[in-house]
Amino acid sequence: CKVDLNRCEPWDLPSKAKMGEKEWYFFCRRDRKYPTGAGFWKATGKDKEVFRGRGVLVGMKKTLVFYRGRAPKGEKTNWVMHEYRLEGTSMSIPDLPKSAKARTDEWVVCRVFHKDTGHSKTHCRAWKATLCQMTYWMQK
Repeated sequence: CKVDLNRCEPWDLPSKAKMGEKEWYFFCRRDRKYPTGAGFWKATGKDKEVFRGRGVLVGMKKTLVFYRGRAPKGEKTNWVMHEYRLEGTSMSIPDLPKSAKARTDEWVVCRVFHKDTGHSKTHCRAWKATLCQMTYWMQK
């Protein structure tokens, strides 16, 4: 589902998703989701590499947390966003048209969830598969 995360508060996102009960997935433009009406998304820590197989870099994962209020004095909430973007060898597909390469730079997949729901490491494995599927889709 494509959503402008600047215009939606995280607690409103479940109703905009096409599926999901404890986590929701959205396509959105990269780095365009920080301020909203009630607060802002703040990046935390360093971006983490996502690998396929034996050391083939396919993407990066950025973690953001939602804060109520205005920066820099916002109140941290339990709403978390993982932003996944293609990177590495997935970006150097030889026959990919320039217009498609530009799209891979602009668009990311975001996974939004409320931290109290208790997520496990199996989601990381699932996202590795999803990034591989995104690479395949971009080749078409």
